[in-house]
Amino acid sequence: MRIATFNVQNLRLRHPMGRPRFDGARDDDVPQDSGLQAAALDLADRRLTAAVLAHADADVVCLQEVFDIEALDFFHDHLLRDAGGPVYPHRFCFPGNDGGGRDVALMSRPPVDEVVSHASLTAVDLGLEELPGRKANIPVFCRDCLMARVGELTLFLCHFKAPWPDARAAWPVRRLEALAVRRLIERRVTGDENALWLVLGDLNEHRDIREGEQAIAPLTEGFAIDLMERVSETERWSYYEPGSGRYSRPDYILAAPALAEKWPDVRPCILREGLSREAKRYEGRRLPGVGPHRPRASDHAALVVALVGLRLRADFPRARAGAEARANMKEVESLTEHEVNAPIPLEQSIGRQLKLAPKVHQSNDRMADRRSAAPSFARLFYQDNIGLLRRPSRSNI
Repeated sequence: MRIATFNVQNLRLRHPMGRPRFDGARDDDVPQDSGLQAAALDLADRRLTAAVLAHADADVVCLQEVFDIEALDFFHDHLLRDAGGPVYPHRFCFPGNDGGGRDVALMSRPPVDEVVSHASLTAVDLGLEELPGRKANIPVFCRDCLMARVGELTLFLCHFKAPWPDARAAWPVRRLEALAVRRLIERRVTGDENALWLVLGDLNEHRDIREGEQAIAPLTEGFAIDLMERVSETERWSYYEPGSGRYSRPDYILAAPALAEKWPDVRPCILREGLSREAKRYEGRRLPGVGPHRPRASDHAALVVALVGLRLRADFPRARAGAEARANMKEVESLTEHEVNAPIPLEQSIGRQLKLAPKVHQSNDRMADRRSAAPSFARLFYQDNIGLLRRPSRSNI
C-alpha cells in the first residue's frame, strides 16, 4: 500500500457568477500573490497539484487545507482525472475548527473500514489539562484529527497549529494537540504492541528551528518513529518559504514502533517537482509549467511511503480489471521494496493512469453515475478559468 500526505495550500472551490472556480496555491501574504494577475494563475496551480498526486500514485491520500467535500469531489472528478491520476471512490472531508475553513481530507482506493472526525473533542474529553487562560470546552484540535482504518492500518491525519504570527503562543497549542493525538492512539490500541498506525500531515514543527524542546515531543520521543529521520539530513526539507528563503520540514509521517520494525528499510519519498523554482535547493526535474514563483502545486512537497505486503480487506480487488490488470499486479509484485517505494517516472505514471482509468470508471458505479454530468461541469470550469488566464477581468475573480 502506498500512502501519501500533501498540504495542497488552500484548495477552495468558489462559484463566481454561478461558475465553479478554484483558488490557487497562494496565501496572499506576499505582494505577487494578490490581485488579478495572481488570480489568473489559479487554474494552472491546481493542474500542477493534480499532477503531483498523479505522480504519487498512492492508494490512500491524506490532504491538508481542503475547504470542503465539494472542493475535494470537484478536484477529484475533473482535475485529478484529467491529469491521469488514480480513481478514489472513497473520499472524506469533515468540517473542522480552522477559522479560515481549511480542513483535512482523505481519498482512498481501497474501502475505508472506519473513519472518525475528532474536531469536537476537548482536552477534558481526553483527560488532559486545559491550557492556562483558555476558555473551557474549546476544541483541542485547531483543525481536526481524522482517524481512518484501512485494512490492518490505522491513520491519524492531522494539521497542527502554525507557529505564526506568534510562535511562542502557538507552541503550547501545538503541544496540546500532540498530547491529544497520543491519547487517542493509546486509547485505540489499548496496549497492543503489534498495532500498525501512522500519524501523517502538516504538524507545523519546523525541524530547522532548534531552540528548546519540540512541541510535538510527546509523539516523537519514546512513542512513534519519525520515518523522515531515515532520509538523509540534507534531503529532509519539504517546505520553502519565499519571504524568508527558509527551507524547513513541517510535514511528518510518524510510525508505530511495530510498523517501523516490520518495514525497517521504508523511508518517505519527497515529491518536490511542483514547488516553485524559487526553491533552488531542489535541482531535480520540475513539472512542465512550474514558474519562478507561480504557477506551483503548493508551497509544500508531498510525502509518499510504501508498505509492501500490508493486508487490506479480502474483498478489495488490488488488481484493476481484466488481463491487463493482472499483468500490472504481477509487475508490481516482482518489484523490490525499494523500487515500489520510489515513485514511478512522471510520463509512465500519467500514461499508465490515462490508459487504465476508463476501465476503473466503468467498474465503479459511483463514478459512472457522475460521468454523464461531468463533461458539462468540466466545460464550465475550463472555459471560466482559461478565459481568466487569457483576459483577467474583475467579474471572474
